[in-house]
Amino acid sequence: MKKIFIYILTTIITVSPLFILTGCSEKSIDQLAYVISIGIDEGKNDKLKIYFEISTPTSSGSDSASSSQGSEKSSSSTVISVECSSIDSGLNLLNSYLSKPVDLSHCSIIVFSTELAEKGLHDYIYTFVNNVEIRPSCNILVCTCSVKEFFENSSNSLESYSSNYESLNENLTGYTEIVTISDFFLKTNDTFGEPFAILCGLSSNDISSLSTSASSGSSGDDEKKEGKPTLKTLGLAVFKEDNLVGFLSPLETLAHLILTNELENTRLSIPNPFEENSIIDLFLTQKSNTKVKIDIIDGKPVVNVTAKLTAKISSISNNQKYLDEEKLKTLQKSANQYLEKVFMDYFKTTSRKYKSDVGGLGKYAVNKFWTWNDWDNFKWKEAYTQASFNVKVDTNITSSYFLLET
Repeated sequence: MKKIFIYILTTIITVSPLFILTGCSEKSIDQLAYVISIGIDEGKNDKLKIYFEISTPTSSGSDSASSSQGSEKSSSSTVISVECSSIDSGLNLLNSYLSKPVDLSHCSIIVFSTELAEKGLHDYIYTFVNNVEIRPSCNILVCTCSVKEFFENSSNSLESYSSNYESLNENLTGYTEIVTISDFFLKTNDTFGEPFAILCGLSSNDISSLSTSASSGSSGDDEKKEGKPTLKTLGLAVFKEDNLVGFLSPLETLAHLILTNELENTRLSIPNPFEENSIIDLFLTQKSNTKVKIDIIDGKPVVNVTAKLTAKISSISNNQKYLDEEKLKTLQKSANQYLEKVFMDYFKTTSRKYKSDVGGLGKYAVNKFWTWNDWDNFKWKEAYTQASFNVKVDTNITSSYFLLET
């Protein structure tokens, strides 16, 4: 009986402080200013210009945040910009403008300008990673426009960009990839490959308008004359260590997703082998994980890639019978050749132009070395620039469920 009494008393003493602590440390949601997105660009009068998108929900549904800078985007979202020498000093300035303490725990995206990214993101990434309020799942973006233009145009489609951005996680199109701050941080310290980030920019509905040059800047005046552009997340920003070196086009990003087994599904237009100057649309998914085998021959990597895909015909001409076995074989051959070229363009761009293994292929080569010192001395990231590539794509094409032949 005495032992039971001691056990109960010990339990009460241990648990009771938890209720006391949680009760006196919590704040109501209307007592904090929530930062939901951050943009960082070069400043004119100081080193940085930082944009904070603030959401301040209250029980009455009104926004009580106030600032001498920025422009109101909606009833519950305001963008505030400050010029400062560092991220921490920018947060201090932000706190001085607002009537509520700033909370970063709901920040979903951090956007960097290309000009800043080209100079290196090491200090900024480490600062955010070291901040306990920033979640590891916060996404990293590089915008081809200025950060100011990013926020000015982020509310074109219904709500703010950060609000709609969450849907990207569930509706990947095959032309971009989710990249978190933890992903980027780990890859900057990885010997197997290089980091990359989500690419966004101002664009019309034509995705080809996205530049593939790191020095492109904004999207151009011709597009703006047609009307206010919208933000697109298409492609990837390629880094060498922490420095931006270029962009992957949407098709090169598709090859990257297949290579890294991150493709969920996408729609792809390929040349029609039966009619000149026409295309066939395919709904593409991965049949199995892509196989990568790397051999080291005469000190240089030879990369062998085998990708198996499944595709359904989603749009066809009105005079073809695609259930014909020979026609399907011809179509599959055309799709394989097209995708193999896309892969080779991706490898040429990453290994020769940007000299950056964003596919992380080093993990397939490390087993060729007996010790970690041998692997370090091989210097994979430099060897990748001299690699040769062999690609085989096997696409199994069927007609769609509802459209069999015409």
